[in-house]
Amino acid sequence: MYDNYNDDKSSINKIKKIGLIAIIICLILIIIILAIKGYSNNKKDNSDTNATVVINQKKLNLEVGKKTNLNAYVLNTNEENPVIIWKSDNPEIVDVTDDGIIIANKEGTTIIRASYGGIQAQCSVTVTSKTSEIEDQIQSLKIISGNIVLNKGQGILLQIETLPGKVETEDLIFASSDNSIATVSEKGYVNGINVGTTTITVKTASGLSDSITVTVVETVKNIDPTSVKIYGLSKELIVGGTANVLYDILPTNATNKSVIWSSSDPSIASISSSGVITGHKAGSCVITITTYNNIKDNYTIIVKDISGDSNKDNNKTPTLTIYTSPWANQSSTSKVFVVATSNVGLAKFKYCRFKSSSNQNECIPDIEIAINNLTTYSNVLSFTDVTPNDIICGIVYDKNNNYSNKICIPIMSRAALW
Repeated sequence: MYDNYNDDKSSINKIKKIGLIAIIICLILIIIILAIKGYSNNKKDNSDTNATVVINQKKLNLEVGKKTNLNAYVLNTNEENPVIIWKSDNPEIVDVTDDGIIIANKEGTTIIRASYGGIQAQCSVTVTSKTSEIEDQIQSLKIISGNIVLNKGQGILLQIETLPGKVETEDLIFASSDNSIATVSEKGYVNGINVGTTTITVKTASGLSDSITVTVVETVKNIDPTSVKIYGLSKELIVGGTANVLYDILPTNATNKSVIWSSSDPSIASISSSGVITGHKAGSCVITITTYNNIKDNYTIIVKDISGDSNKDNNKTPTLTIYTSPWANQSSTSKVFVVATSNVGLAKFKYCRFKSSSNQNECIPDIEIAINNLTTYSNVLSFTDVTPNDIICGIVYDKNNNYSNKICIPIMSRAALW
């Protein structure tokens, strides 16, 4: 009996020892796991202490109402998708979204901050007033579609030429003198409503304007263009220079005067949808105008590279060409084409017109057009009530305001070249 008691006691002690050993082993494993985890966390924390935040821009200028996107990046971090917090010091000037899109609200300067933890980068943003490119750039404005005849219910998009350069239709103001006859949209699309005649006017914010007459007829008749002619363009252009191409479509009452411009080699000279040529590299290419019914005219343009010309900045007398339209003298109306070129840039062009009955012996130009430092300038001057011996005189000035000799020709002459 006593022996059985001792055996049971011995078994219990063995169980206790085994349980104690198991507990000790579990504690050791827990300590090891916690140590490994602590090491891992410590390693990550040490890595993030070297993290930096960068923004793709340090300074930025924006106009009121404009917006743009900033990009920020976190470097030297083990976090796969670090969250960047965006903040503007003054949201009234510039606001910023959670994605880094900044919106310019009013004039002023503020700081945009991108933060990750306690680390941040910043971008200084200055907001300026909205500039009006149309006031800065446009010196002349013309509806080159000419007077239009529309069928009732028919529409047409006006072709607008601005010199120098091209502006968006959003910068122009269109109006019809009688919306019951024809309306015009904000984009310059004219729609014939009822039979009659109205005046369509386009204006710039600076006050320049041009008008045409739109006649709406009942007859359902489409008048196709029969010819198209490029004019008023110098054959030469320098690399980086621009030139405006003018053209005429006959008959003048063609109902669809839309055209497509193309260049045989845009790498040498490209041409915009409004007919503005830009020279890119030395060479020659053919500029083509095509009407909607596939009537075409071509013009070869030569682009010269004067970058290696040591005399390129020397003052040279600008050249001026004046000639009249092949279709002049119709209904006592004449178009005088003017082309001025200079390798040092042009500043302005002045012209005047004298009737044959005038007793004046000297031409004092009474109309001045700022050319804004173009290398090639072309324009068309229209005169009505033309009689034999009427005279047009022109003067061109280079960018240094140097005066070129005055050029005069009879308006009704076929051509004149100086």
